[in-house]
Amino acid sequence: MVAAGRSNLDAVRTWVLDAAASVPQNASGEKMLTPIVQKGIGDVVEVVKTSNSQLNIIGASIRGLSEEYRALGDQKLGRTDPHADGTGKDGDKPEEPQNPYEKALRDAGLLKEPPTGYYKEWLDNAAKRNVPPEEIVKIAREQNITPQSFDVLNGMERVQDEDGKSFFLMPTNTSGEDARKAALMTYVLNCGTDYGKNPKTDFKETPYSAAEVQRIADRQEANSWSYDEDVNSVHEHGGRLMTTPNGMLMGLGGDQWQDVLSEGGGSTWGDIFMMNIDDFMMNIDDPADPAQSLRDVAASGLMWYPQPGGEGAPGILDLDRVLHHEERHSQQWQGRGYLGFIDAYATGKLVEIFTDHPLEKDAGLSDGGYE
Repeated sequence: MVAAGRSNLDAVRTWVLDAAASVPQNASGEKMLTPIVQKGIGDVVEVVKTSNSQLNIIGASIRGLSEEYRALGDQKLGRTDPHADGTGKDGDKPEEPQNPYEKALRDAGLLKEPPTGYYKEWLDNAAKRNVPPEEIVKIAREQNITPQSFDVLNGMERVQDEDGKSFFLMPTNTSGEDARKAALMTYVLNCGTDYGKNPKTDFKETPYSAAEVQRIADRQEANSWSYDEDVNSVHEHGGRLMTTPNGMLMGLGGDQWQDVLSEGGGSTWGDIFMMNIDDFMMNIDDPADPAQSLRDVAASGLMWYPQPGGEGAPGILDLDRVLHHEERHSQQWQGRGYLGFIDAYATGKLVEIFTDHPLEKDAGLSDGGYE
């Protein structure tokens, strides 16, 4: 009976496969396939009834064959994977995401859909820099970061340095509020500044964390005037602005009024670091020059300086260090206020006759290129 049952099952299987192979591969063939599959399953049931006394022996084979027929029907009829909706093989649990950052965010109720775009890149950067998943969850929760939070970077031109850090060149019609958001999200996206990779720095690197993101957001709030007023002013006077991994803006170019706001290698006003190389290196009447120069500076990873021959060129000071120096100036603007900073810096110029400028020393003399 066992042998006969197996023989009958094999015969049914062979008939179903041969019949399925003979139908045309089109819509008409799919309709013809349905009764073939149904007849095959019906024949299996008859074999089971006939071989009832041996059911326990051949039951496993029968179940396997029935699944083959169902799978064949699913394939021909264009049905999807029964687990494609995210349920597990038992049908009761969704499959767990493999990425520990994605899993942590999902478990915290902060992520619903699979991560894509800059949001996914944020999680990838966190993994590369060994940021703990719980820190990413804390940042997302405290700053209300969703995949849509990175949309502010769309439409901005990304420039990457040799370390893979991202800078974003802003269109000239960018509002002050969008500039503020883009600066913060650039810091969030990069998951660090690489300041600590330099062999010599004036300070220890502050680790990427929820506390550091909040510190930058608080600094932006205190220096909001530089976004509300100066972003538009820079663009109106022919300059261009770019976000940086330090959560502040870097600018270049403009007319003579813009040049008044920068001295030496550059000056920071609130949250905007205006570099001072355009007088020597470019035609300020050409609006494309400041943008291209910012691309060159960011991509090089080095601070650029004016040259006597009329062109700018990269120096040896790492841009990460300069931006760290200038970001400390932004903190000074935050702490002293608008008039307080101007007064302290002007007083410091007198002190500088005899010793180091107090505010420059506080920002890091070596990082700023003063020694």
